[in-house]
Order: sequence, then C-alpha cells, then structure tokens
Amino acid sequence: MKSKHWNMLWIVVAGIIVTGMIAAAVQSRTTFKALVHDAIGDPENTYSIVMHKYAFGKLEPGIEITDRERINQVFEQLSDLELRAAESRGIDERYVLWFRPSSGPTIHVTFHENRVQISNSLSRHKKYASTYEIVNEFDFNEVKALFENSQ
Repeated sequence: MKSKHWNMLWIVVAGIIVTGMIAAAVQSRTTFKALVHDAIGDPENTYSIVMHKYAFGKLEPGIEITDRERINQVFEQLSDLELRAAESRGIDERYVLWFRPSSGPTIHVTFHENRVQISNSLSRHKKYASTYEIVNEFDFNEVKALFENSQ
C-alpha cells in the first residue's frame, strides 16, 4: 500500500480509539439519583432507611429511620451526588444505608470518604457492582451527621 493509504488507515484507527475512550468516559459517569431513585421509583415508596457504621472491622449498633420527613431529607441531601466509576480501596470506616421501599429492590449504599458503592437486591447489572468516586462537592461528615443525629 502507498503511504497515503497507510495514513488514512491510521487516521481511521485513531478515530475509533478516541471515540471508544470518549464513550467509556461518558458511560463511567452517573448520579446517585439515577442509581437509587430510578431503581426505587418515587422516594415516597421508601418506608425505612437503616444505617450502620462499620469502624475498623467492628459493626456498631444501627438505627432505622421511618419518619417520612426524615426519609425525604436523606434523599434530598444525597440526590445531587455526581459519581464517576473508580477503583475500590481498602477502607477502615464506612457507613452503610439500606433504602427499603414498599415495593421494588432494597438498595444498599456504602459511603467511605469520597467513594460510594451501590448495590441493588434485584439487579446484577454492572452499574450496581461498581465503586464510584463522588466528583462534586460532598462532605463525608454529612453522612456521619446523618447517623449521629438519628441516634
């Protein structure tokens, strides 16, 4: 082949690679709302949120939030989280929340520093098996305060 044809081939290959990288970057981003609210449906269907704290391998006594106003507050506080797929790390302290709707899957959310893991009791989709990094403004102390203020 002539060098002109080789150049065209390299341009096409480079275009495919760049397109794949862009698609992967777009697909690795999501929001808390997309993963949790969409799986549960209307947050009004959630009858309780159970929270536990794991610290250094020890499970501390949990709490259950059943007050409708408080449940809505938790959803509102977390719904703006923007997430990007990330690697999982070893963690010492984490807070686990179980969102229990009256119908549909139970959602299990684990917060640790600027990372979150979300799993869905009914779906084995890869988006529910990933660890996500929180990319917008988020203070881990808000989750700690949720737990401490509800005790």
